[in-house]
Amino acid sequence: MPRFITGDTLGNIKAYISTTEDGSIKVQCSELLVETDKRRSVQMLAIAKSTKVASALADGTVLVHSLNDGDKLELTQRHMWKENRLKPGQSFIGLAVSEGGIYSCTSNGALRLTKEEELQHKLSVLPMRLCCWKLSSDNRSFAYGGEEVEVSLWDTERAFSQSIKHTPGPSQKRKRSNDLLPAETWRAKNVPNDSLSLREPVHVTSLSYLSSSTQGPSAAHLIAGTNDGHIRRYDTRAARRPVADWRSIAKAGAIKVIEDGHAEHEVFFSDQASNLVALDLRTGRVLYGYRDISGTITSLACAPHHVGSTSLDRFFRLHETTPTSDRKGQTVEKVYTKSIPTVVVWDPSHEDDKSCLPEDEEGEGDRVWEDMENAGYSEGEDDETSDGEVSTNSMHKKSRTE
Repeated sequence: MPRFITGDTLGNIKAYISTTEDGSIKVQCSELLVETDKRRSVQMLAIAKSTKVASALADGTVLVHSLNDGDKLELTQRHMWKENRLKPGQSFIGLAVSEGGIYSCTSNGALRLTKEEELQHKLSVLPMRLCCWKLSSDNRSFAYGGEEVEVSLWDTERAFSQSIKHTPGPSQKRKRSNDLLPAETWRAKNVPNDSLSLREPVHVTSLSYLSSSTQGPSAAHLIAGTNDGHIRRYDTRAARRPVADWRSIAKAGAIKVIEDGHAEHEVFFSDQASNLVALDLRTGRVLYGYRDISGTITSLACAPHHVGSTSLDRFFRLHETTPTSDRKGQTVEKVYTKSIPTVVVWDPSHEDDKSCLPEDEEGEGDRVWEDMENAGYSEGEDDETSDGEVSTNSMHKKSRTE
């Protein structure tokens, strides 16, 4: 069964381990790090298969813990450093642990690679006003987006080997230029103007790599959510504009969090209310949603057959992700926490997650949707812009919610 690690507004780090007892799933909570300082709220968490856990705190501190293999998960080692470029009102928006070191990124574009054993740091600079940053699974590239910052793909090695002399600031956000920044390999292009010829504002709130795609420094499939509640899919090898644009798919406000699931063609997203939904990437349709969530989702983590979520109502929840015809969107367990959990990650080093469903029921959800029409482009319906790229005007259909 899966294990999830969470951080909260007081700086606590906890582990939630799910077990099966008498045919039902129970979640046990254990405290890994106890804090009581709101100034050290955990903003980002990252974990590696080596049970190395990194946490980025609101005061600019980054901690790296090494945990043992026991169920108690006792703290055995600690390293720390501080991001001095983080200013008041700014926050960490990205954190990743890899064999090459610890990557951290802030909303003002301060990117850092740290070799924690020797505390050696490599610094880089990205555009400001960022809202999200993700490192690819092979560490060869990273992607980001933000307010008036289009989704962009960078070569990781080049980002730290070249000196970036210029990055656009807020005053240059509307400058129309196709010039890529140093180490930048691809940048998205805004969707066409609306029916009144008005430009659509750019505000990317969350993004994720699609794990089923081929990744590289200049090739990736990305999924992104916007402040207007849209979800867009990008293929960096095909075009700069999104290859699928599902409009106003959120029920309330912006896309808060979006994460690629372990099942093929499935992603999970939440909005500014209390909605947590699974989306089919082939059709742009909502597969199922989860009920009885009373607070805005703050973070999601996907494991095989399960999703862990944290929300403002102070609950950690464990959800099933393998629906059948008579059971969809089940929350199998929830645990109340004294402080608000801010972030959750799945621990891949723990025992492999196994489905609670019989083998003959697995894959039934895919069969239900395999004949559905795609909500994006159909053959022969593609509109092209003057520069040869596919227009998203033919994709402005609202997805239906079941």
